[in-house]
Amino acid sequence: MPEKSVKSDRAGITSCNMRARLSLVFCLLSGCSPTLEIGGAYFPDWLVSAIAGLFAVAGLRAALLWLGLDEALEPRVFAYPAWAVSLTLLIYLLLFS
Repeated sequence: MPEKSVKSDRAGITSCNMRARLSLVFCLLSGCSPTLEIGGAYFPDWLVSAIAGLFAVAGLRAALLWLGLDEALEPRVFAYPAWAVSLTLLIYLLLFS
């Protein structure tokens, strides 16, 4: 019988530790602001990343046209939106995480 009480105490301590850790994480993350101030106005980080991603894709397309590699992208309808999403997510990860 004493073994069961020790096991139940360990389970209680483990769940208490997990609650304490989660509380600490939520307290630390509560001050994070997902906005960026630009010229006195607040913009969401994802919007800034999306705009930067679109400019990056425009630059990528200009570079591919200059190198003559644009013809290699057969389904351009799918290729450029895929590049846009990829570059947007990369910019978001690099700048805001």
